[in-house]
Amino acid sequence: MTPPHFADRWLRNIVTRSEGDGVVEPHLDDETLALFAAGELRDSDWQAAVRHLADCASCRHVTSLMSANWEHAPATVAKEHSSSSSRRAWLIPAAAAAMLLVAGLLVFGRRESAEVAERRAYQDANRLLASSDFAQARTALEHASRHGIHSDRLLNLRSQAVRELPGEIALASAGRLMDFGYGVDGVIARGAEAQRGLKEAQQFLSEVQKEELNIRLNRGHLWLSQGDVEQARQEFTQLVEQYPRHSFVWLGLGLAEFLREDWSAAETAFRKAAELDAESLSPLINLTLTLDELDRRTEALKLWRQIADRPLSAADRELVTKAIQVLSRQE
Repeated sequence: MTPPHFADRWLRNIVTRSEGDGVVEPHLDDETLALFAAGELRDSDWQAAVRHLADCASCRHVTSLMSANWEHAPATVAKEHSSSSSRRAWLIPAAAAAMLLVAGLLVFGRRESAEVAERRAYQDANRLLASSDFAQARTALEHASRHGIHSDRLLNLRSQAVRELPGEIALASAGRLMDFGYGVDGVIARGAEAQRGLKEAQQFLSEVQKEELNIRLNRGHLWLSQGDVEQARQEFTQLVEQYPRHSFVWLGLGLAEFLREDWSAAETAFRKAAELDAESLSPLINLTLTLDELDRRTEALKLWRQIADRPLSAADRELVTKAIQVLSRQE
C-alpha cells in the first residue's frame, strides 16, 4: 500500500511535468521493477524505489501494469513464484516486458511533447499575426524552427508573417482588386510598390509536404501577387473542383480571371463567392469593379449603394463613397 504522502508527490509530478519531455535518469533496473511490481522489495530498496517512482512517470506506468498482471495471476502460478528460483525465472520475461514498456512510453512522451510544443507555437504565432504584430510573429516562428519545432502549418504562418498579412489565409485580408493595384476609378496603379516578402514566402510554401487547403490558397494568392496569373488560375480552378462550397476558392479564381481580363468569368466567380459568404465585402467590391469593366455601370452603382447600407469601417466607408462619386459622374 503506497503511503498517502507518496501518492501526493506522484500527483504533483504528473501535473507539473505533464507537458515536459524530461525523464529522471537512470531508470529503475529491470529486476527492481519486477520485484516492486510483485511487492517483494524490502526496507531501503523499497524506499529508494518509491522515491524514484515519485519522479519518473515511465517507471511508474511500467510497475502499475506489471502489478495489475501479478495481482490477477492464478493462485497456482503465484504459489510457484513464491520460491526464489521460480521468482527469478519469472523476472526474466517480466524484465524484458518492462524495458519494452519503458521504451514505448518514452517515445510516446517525446511525440506528445513535440505535438504540444507545435500547437503552442502555432497558437502564439497566429495570435500575433491576428494583432498585426508581424515582427514578433516572425521572431516566435524563427525561435520555434531553431528548436526543432516544425510543421506545414507553421511554414504557412511564416509565409504570412514575412508578407505582413494578419492571418492564416491571405485572401481574408488581401482579397480585393485594390490589393493588386486596381482602383475604384478603373485605373491600375502602374509602378506601385512591390509587395514585401514574396520570395521568402515562396521559399516557405515550397517546403511544405502536405497539400492542405489553406496552403494552396496562399500559394495561389502568392502567384497572383508575383504576376503569375496563369499559374494562379490553374491552382484556383483545381480548388474550385475540389471545394466548390468554399468561398475563398471562388474569390481567388475571380481575381485570377479579372487579372487576365476575362471579365465574364470573373463576374461568375465573384457572384459565387458572394453567394457562399454573404457577410464578406471582398466579393461584392470585386464584383462592382468587374461590372464597371463590362460597361454595366448602372448595375455597379446600384451594388455600391447596397454596400453603403451595410455597417462599414471608416476606411471602407471612404472607399465606397469615392466609388459612388466616380460612377455617378460617369452616368
